[in-house]
Amino acid sequence: MHINSKIKNIIIAALSLIVGGGIIFRDEAATSGAAEGVRLCANQLIPALFPFMVICMFIGVSGADELIGRAVEPVAKLLFRLPRRASAAVLLSFIGGYPVGAHTVGALYKRGELTGHQANDMLCFCVNAGPAFIVGAVGQRMLRSTAAGFILLAAHLSASLLIGIAVTRTGHRPRYPADQQAITNRPCKTDGVPPFTDALVKSVSDAAGEMIKICAWVVLFCSLGGIFRSLIHSQTLLAGGHMLLEVTTGCLYVRDMSLPVMAVVLGFGGLCVHCQIFAAIPFRLSKTRFFISRIIHALLSGLITFIICRLFPGSVPAFSNAVTPLPAENPSGFPSSVSLMLMCAVLLISISGKKFKKVDKMHL
Repeated sequence: MHINSKIKNIIIAALSLIVGGGIIFRDEAATSGAAEGVRLCANQLIPALFPFMVICMFIGVSGADELIGRAVEPVAKLLFRLPRRASAAVLLSFIGGYPVGAHTVGALYKRGELTGHQANDMLCFCVNAGPAFIVGAVGQRMLRSTAAGFILLAAHLSASLLIGIAVTRTGHRPRYPADQQAITNRPCKTDGVPPFTDALVKSVSDAAGEMIKICAWVVLFCSLGGIFRSLIHSQTLLAGGHMLLEVTTGCLYVRDMSLPVMAVVLGFGGLCVHCQIFAAIPFRLSKTRFFISRIIHALLSGLITFIICRLFPGSVPAFSNAVTPLPAENPSGFPSSVSLMLMCAVLLISISGKKFKKVDKMHL
């Protein structure tokens, strides 16, 4: 055990030195990649994801997930055998984008409504790209085909449904001794529902904090991608590396390939998304099981997309190897996103200030 730990530390130190050396000796490439990540966050990620994260967190804080859970409980219980509020989390993970599902599952676990077993099961199929990203960003903007976007979305969600049914309806569960009494030993926080204003303020502040973390991961991996591009000149290796690192740039690099390849990229999600998931969850995650589920999701998505394209060959126009370049970003997107983040920062500071004032009064 001591030897394995030592080897692990050596590998981590070596990787750190390699990355640090890349940033030093390829500083222009790293800076260019980081700037690309900032633009990606400002023009696409923040406007698309932040409002929905606020809504999802507000649904959980305000208790509205109970009502949503009741509406979708019959279907979710039939398919996945999960508690009522987990049904709402599944629905939100299908429409909210990659990190939303993990945040919702983590919130349920914190409130004592899921065991570690159930939370691990849900992360096998509740990590999905949202319809806005697949149909809008990938289908309409990258591929110039709304039909292609809907085919990718159908394959993506179908793969998640199949994995969810297989995972939750089998007898296998990872063994975590502490989870046997997880719900009884963990305090449940669902008894009191805060007023509307308090729930909204908490939702916005929590979503702002999580959004900053997500953007930090994206900028980091885009910076690494810039270094990678400066060292590798093979288009095949570049496409493979970006598919592994970050889903958006991965999609951009394979957009002139076949539609099933694009489905594989979306299904895997990229290490950047995976790191966001790991940072968001408050429970012990079986990472091996998680990565296996991502690989299966990628392969299933690609297979389903291939089958759809063969069954309906005329439903998607021929876009491979003839993709027009992406249009320039809307110049108003960046100032708007920066303003949104500044407002969130002001809100966080004001909330923290109020808390400190209350503490000072209590001490006085």
